[in-house]
Amino acid sequence: MLSDDQLAQPSLCFDNIVVCCTFFEVVVVSVTKREAVHVVVVVVIVVAVAVVVVVVVVVVVVTVVAVVSQPHHHNRQIFNYVSS
Repeated sequence: MLSDDQLAQPSLCFDNIVVCCTFFEVVVVSVTKREAVHVVVVVVIVVAVAVVVVVVVVVVVVTVVAVVSQPHHHNRQIFNYVSS
């Protein structure tokens, strides 16, 4: 059996979602349609930039880890093969 605290948890989470949705609706309704479009565009751009930054950071970290973890003579063999 679930305790009262565990039963209350999902409803608390649901309440938080409702509050967020209500807040979002208030924000969207309080601005004009044209401003709402600008807000959406800005949000999309910010999210896109954030995704690109995360991808770049992951690629750089993976590359650095791969280069650092490989033995140096192995890297020299790859370089010689590429340059020949």
